Amino acid sequence: MSTAQAEKALDLRPGSSGRKDGEGTPAVIKLETLTIKTDHLVKLCTKADEAATDYKEACNKVAEEAGLNAATVNKYIKARVGDKFDETNQKIQQLALVFEECGGG
Repeated sequence: MSTAQAEKALDLRPGSSGRKDGEGTPAVIKLETLTIKTDHLVKLCTKADEAATDYKEACNKVAEEAGLNAATVNKYIKARVGDKFDETNQKIQQLALVFEECGGG
């Protein structure tokens, strides 16, 4: 990718703006804030990656012990954590009904 393409993709051309406030006025870019907070953000990102790995491994273990697919365990847990449990449950029940009644090829 050329520099011009990278700048266009990231909108780093001279005169490009960053975030905007509620009135559409461009915010002042202050890179010193990023510099100060970089180490903290790196630590949080690392912890998030480690937690994601731990979660995936735990789902795999529970799935293996329960005789289920890991994806099923993951979807169930994500539904329990989120605020759409009833909606997700309804969709799954409907899909199960279609499979039971219509079967597969």
